Amino acid sequence: MDSSIIDETIQEWQVNLYNYNEFTNIKLIDEGGFGKIEKASWERTGLIVALKSLKIEHKLDENVVKIFVKE
Repeated sequence: MDSSIIDETIQEWQVNLYNYNEFTNIKLIDEGGFGKIEKASWERTGLIVALKSLKIEHKLDENVVKIFVKE
């Protein structure tokens, strides 16, 4: 997959990206066709947050990436 689709969508929708290793106590909340949602502690802030990750196992196009970001 062309990573520029993801990069462009991140810029367009102003998505914040963080390193996964900034989070601890990660627990799966739900998993679907596009990715998964996890609950985690964000070490630098002490907040409990939801992490959303995109599966890239299959061919993704621009529409799939945009739908994922909008969810």
